[in-house]
Amino acid sequence: MKEYLDITLPITHRMLVYPTDTPCTVEKVMSIKNGDIVNLNELSLCAHTGTHIDAPYHFFEDGKKIEELDEKQLMGKAKVFDFSNKQYYIDKNDLLDKGIE
Repeated sequence: MKEYLDITLPITHRMLVYPTDTPCTVEKVMSIKNGDIVNLNELSLCAHTGTHIDAPYHFFEDGKKIEELDEKQLMGKAKVFDFSNKQYYIDKNDLLDKGIE
């Protein structure tokens, strides 16, 4: 039996974003504690916020969109690195000494 590990990061207002993107906001809009019938948050974020994948369409006009990708392509062996000390984004120089082929 194969084991799968979800490596996605939680969505919070402190998430790192690409420097030109709008920061992520999480706003509570309903609360049972305040008499509402549900607890409800409103999220506002760019597609490049946190853990994400760029579909081929992001770079190529005729590329596949995210909903056209086979989810099995997103599963497999992975190397996970801690870049929590980064202030903005991870670039090529951050990966040079990580043994990625």
